[in-house]
Amino acid sequence: MSDNLSLTQLSTSQANKETTINDKDGELDAAITEVLAVLVDNTNAATVTQAQLQRAFILDITEDSPAPTAAITITIDTAFERGCFGVRNSTAQDVTVEITSQTGDVPQVEAGDTLLVMLDGTEVVALSAAGPGIPEFSGAIVSMAAAQSIPDSTNTVLDFDTEIYDLGGWHESVTNPSRLTVPAGVTKIIIETWVKYTANATGRRLLNYLKNGVAAAGDGMNSFNFDAASSGVTTLSSTFAPIDVVEGDYFEVNTFQNSGGALDVSEDSFFSIRAVSSELTVSQPYDIGVFVPGVPTASQKIVNFVCVRSFTLPADLAASQAFLATAATAQTDFDIQKNEVSIGTIRFAAAGTVATFVGVSSTAFAAGDRVNIVAPGTPDTTAADLSVTLRGTR
Repeated sequence: MSDNLSLTQLSTSQANKETTINDKDGELDAAITEVLAVLVDNTNAATVTQAQLQRAFILDITEDSPAPTAAITITIDTAFERGCFGVRNSTAQDVTVEITSQTGDVPQVEAGDTLLVMLDGTEVVALSAAGPGIPEFSGAIVSMAAAQSIPDSTNTVLDFDTEIYDLGGWHESVTNPSRLTVPAGVTKIIIETWVKYTANATGRRLLNYLKNGVAAAGDGMNSFNFDAASSGVTTLSSTFAPIDVVEGDYFEVNTFQNSGGALDVSEDSFFSIRAVSSELTVSQPYDIGVFVPGVPTASQKIVNFVCVRSFTLPADLAASQAFLATAATAQTDFDIQKNEVSIGTIRFAAAGTVATFVGVSSTAFAAGDRVNIVAPGTPDTTAADLSVTLRGTR
């Protein structure tokens, strides 16, 4: 039996057992509810001991006097299995949380955010994206714009062409509207369906799921086959315990009826999916901001940013920004490089002050790599005061 929290234990033939039991209950209560204020001054670092972490669930990183002046490092002094705990950043600086001699990626919590992490005995690992403390939901519910006619004695896949909501990119209402497709990072899902047939008392109604185009088997995903209601509409509904999935798996709803003629499935019908488990690889923001005053000279290397940790710049530098305080006369291109090798272009149109990013593929950087920006070989004499913020993730 584990004792990772070092709880008070009863001894053989102990008197006043209630005292020890109450102490133990209090220690356990602290481990799952207590908030520990971790004060950080201008040394920009603090250490949390094993004993402190065993008696708190939230580490509240708080400014001491004098206040921190740069990114803060919180170090757990002992490798042990603590399980989950939260880190709340109440400072104006970014915070990283690590264990002594950590080798993996270090979780980062931006100013004002909260992050759920786990101490697994060797590493501090992020369990959720940093944010105000509310986990991000991923899932979709889809329905029909109009009733769908189901031919007699024919297996028919239902087309759900209307999105009630789609958080996470599960559905496409034009291409393959029958499908709900598992996005990257999701490892376990729950699906639910409710299908309503128009009134008809003849024959049977069947409902089952297709996974990747084939009748789903196992995981409790059995078909449902019912006699038609003797009066009124017939409804079929199903939900299952969570099932394992991988990126790209897709699910559809198949139905069958043998009333002797076509029957409508009502537009009230719906199909839903939601993620209940994801991989423990969590993207965190990693932005690079620079300002280059004045007009650069020909082919001047105006930025030479040396990376201190691994991160990735996305394709086309999505959501990145570049701005000229004074516009160029003609089209002006700045070269973006990785270790002096071109990976794309920051382009300003003639008389433009806001750039577009051209030809940039998703590019990974490691600690020690360099992000370079190089001015045009023939500089525009008016383009001046360049500001660039590259939006990356890690």
